[in-house]
Amino acid sequence: MGSSDYLSTLRRLREDSLNKENHYQCNKCKDSMIIFVVDENGHRYAKDCDCAIKSNAIRYMRNSGIDENDLKKSFNDFNTLGERELEIAKATTFSYATRFRGIMLDRFNSLMLCGKPGTGKTTLGLSVVNLLLNDGVPALYVSYREMITELKQLQYGNEDSKKKYEDKMERLKNVDLLFIDDLFKGSETDADKSLMYDIINFRYLKRKPIIVSTEKLPSELINVDEALGSRIIEMCKGYTVVFKDAQNYRLR
Repeated sequence: MGSSDYLSTLRRLREDSLNKENHYQCNKCKDSMIIFVVDENGHRYAKDCDCAIKSNAIRYMRNSGIDENDLKKSFNDFNTLGERELEIAKATTFSYATRFRGIMLDRFNSLMLCGKPGTGKTTLGLSVVNLLLNDGVPALYVSYREMITELKQLQYGNEDSKKKYEDKMERLKNVDLLFIDDLFKGSETDADKSLMYDIINFRYLKRKPIIVSTEKLPSELINVDEALGSRIIEMCKGYTVVFKDAQNYRLR
């Protein structure tokens, strides 16, 4: 083989190698989503690649139940307008979001936003969920009234409906973080309270965190159902925001 042929062969082999490497979406893990690292003691172990965390976050967002436009909401969208009550609300929810991974298995691992309508409870709740979704935490957003209506329709339907009911309940009970928006909006029937107790009690016993927004104050939740309300209040101990004086954003 002449020198020119030899160099040509080397160039081709290098190009083939580069093309093969560029074929991977992640050259760090070669699309396995796992990388091996060595700790300070020289022990080699596997961990998720950064691309796996990003891929999971995208998947969790698609399955979160949040409207695409609301997936963009963040704490930057919550304007405190220099008002002390709103500043405390924002600081409390941001603290909850940033500490979530450290407290998610604790007894007091949940967040409640309650009180006057139009004060930004939903925006703050979504800001927490979106931040955690981006961090790879599986989360689910549900509007209370829509959720209850759907569950009651499925519960007493045909076999296919009952299977959908079981699947829905399983997800509501077991997702890592559940955000229930506008809890007990409107009137509450015994059937409504029974369904909510089933979900909340399961998560209470398994120490699975919730975020709850509601126009009812903690004392009013107790009046709706003491067993249910007391569980929510206990879960949210330390992370309960009550809007008493803030004006309705929609009327400003």
